[in-house]
Amino acid sequence: MLPMKRILIVILPLSLLLSGCKKPPAPVFTMEYPFNYEVPGGLSTFKRYSKVFRVASSLDAALQSSNISRDQVTEVLSHDMWLETADGSVYDFGRFSEINVYISDTNDPNKRIEIAYVQPVVNEKGRLIRLIPGTANVLKYMKEPFFNIEIVLTLRNISVYSQQHMFLKFAGFTEG
Repeated sequence: MLPMKRILIVILPLSLLLSGCKKPPAPVFTMEYPFNYEVPGGLSTFKRYSKVFRVASSLDAALQSSNISRDQVTEVLSHDMWLETADGSVYDFGRFSEINVYISDTNDPNKRIEIAYVQPVVNEKGRLIRLIPGTANVLKYMKEPFFNIEIVLTLRNISVYSQQHMFLKFAGFTEG
């Protein structure tokens, strides 16, 4: 009887663990948004630098190319996001202590949600820095003809002029 208890002690937790694991669904469509912006030189370390972009939604085009209706879409999530130097040169992203990216309605920019971040930014010298995608469903913003994207850079050191490129990729999902 004792070996049977040992077997159950091993098998029961293992079966519970495996039954809860399921592969996340694959996106049904994606939307990509590239942005170019400049970080001015000489900004103080006590300030945040932000840039707001008014963006035309590409939801309908993505749905049309995927043969999906708006009613079928259940969520749109941040998928793959990064910042890079526009000319491919090395930049010290460690000049920023935080990088946050938000989405908002063009009619009410104060109602925003975070869609990507890096916090804290370690001393990253390189051509690009990857952002951590947020988990919020941004479908309601994408359904509008336009929405705002805002990048907020919290400075750690005095800024050096740089031309940068921000790339945002969103993934759309349906039920089932």
